[in-house]
Amino acid sequence: MTEKQQMYESFASTLILKQLQPVQIAFERTGDPNPANPQFQTSWTMKFRNDDPVINKDKDDENRKIIEFRPLYEITVKSGDTVIYHHQTIFILSYSIPDTDIFKTIWTDNETKPVFTNQNIGKVLWPFIRQQVADGLCRMMLPGVLLPLMI
Repeated sequence: MTEKQQMYESFASTLILKQLQPVQIAFERTGDPNPANPQFQTSWTMKFRNDDPVINKDKDDENRKIIEFRPLYEITVKSGDTVIYHHQTIFILSYSIPDTDIFKTIWTDNETKPVFTNQNIGKVLWPFIRQQVADGLCRMMLPGVLLPLMI
């Protein structure tokens, strides 16, 4: 195990999830499925605001800090070349952490930052995204599209 992997694993074991809340959900039907081509293609992205994460004091524990992320998920469903569904959700995701210096090292490192965003934030939020997309497709009277269990 490399030094970076050890640092990341040690840091990840100290995280405490404090808040997970969608703050904005928007979806729309933008077309009709192509009956001649019942195959659907899905794509998704997760983006962070430029000032993410925000670091504050943890009101529950003076020895810890809160790191807050506001990721935006965008999901698109296509039927053939036509986009038939577009979905956006913004979450607030907050963690309590004991050491901001280690977090800043992880967050600014090009190797460990993607590990944190994909292995932690992505996996925590993905089940909620899957459910929101399934609900949105149903409400728009579109066929269900199963997103992968995990990303």
